[in-house]
Amino acid sequence: EWGRSAIMLLDFTPDNLFVDETGLSFIDPWSQETYLGHPAVSIGQFVTLMQLYRMRDADKAVCMLKERCVTEMPSILGCDASSVERAFRVGSTLQLALSSYVRRESDPRQADKLAVEARKLWR
Repeated sequence: EWGRSAIMLLDFTPDNLFVDETGLSFIDPWSQETYLGHPAVSIGQFVTLMQLYRMRDADKAVCMLKERCVTEMPSILGCDASSVERAFRVGSTLQLALSSYVRRESDPRQADKLAVEARKLWR
């Protein structure tokens, strides 16, 4: 019940998003095989990084963006709310797993903590 596909970026991070007085710009230096998928995956990844970076109001942004995804995407994509929630969770899981992976040698304790957090999302 995933519905129609839309843009999905697997490198949708705060590091690649730029806001100025003229608008919003996104650079994606990571080439993907396809850019179609479920956009809630990208948003789940983005907000998880906001939390990991301890950005101001990250927790409020997570709640607001997740709620908007779950309420607005089903009608746009022709899917149900539970599939949006799962896609959002997949994005969070992917980001936690990647963040754990890149810290495995530099900060093993933090890497373990992030891996545990990724597993908790599916319990």
